[in-house]
Amino acid sequence: MRPRVFITQPVADSAIERLRKIGSVKVNRDSSRIITKQALIAAVRRCDILFSLLHDEVDRQVIAANPKLRLIASQSITPDNIDVATATKRKIPVTVVPPIVAEAAADLTFGLMLMVARRMVEADRLVHKGRFPGSQSSYLLGTGLYGKTLGLIGGGGRIGTRVARRAKGFDMRTLYWTTSR
Repeated sequence: MRPRVFITQPVADSAIERLRKIGSVKVNRDSSRIITKQALIAAVRRCDILFSLLHDEVDRQVIAANPKLRLIASQSITPDNIDVATATKRKIPVTVVPPIVAEAAADLTFGLMLMVARRMVEADRLVHKGRFPGSQSSYLLGTGLYGKTLGLIGGGGRIGTRVARRAKGFDMRTLYWTTSR
């Protein structure tokens, strides 16, 4: 019998297609918000494999919803929102994504910082509306990142250290807070 897979939010079509080769896949198509606990419990009752995303809370109650649950696959670097102890007692493997996503996440983080500081989204919208104020205008001046101070909360991990490396190229002072030095 092919395993029934439930994915809590849309993921890459290529991933869904690979999963469909080995099982029956149902995807919660609402990507506008985190799935409610009630909806998650209802979905877990009808699946063998739960494919959860970063902010999905997979607690004891969710895991208990299906005595035949075989796997919890998390699209997260760490299983912080999964009750791993309960899953372990039930002999349910919990998987996470490998740390290779750290470089991509750091790129995106730094890219977003540049976009916000330089007001790129606003400028793009004005260009598409045909109302860009011109290069001599200070209307979209924004601010530079070069030489600024960057604060990273929880920034001593894989992604934070890579963001800090990128900040060095902008001669930024980097401060971080994390539970361990």
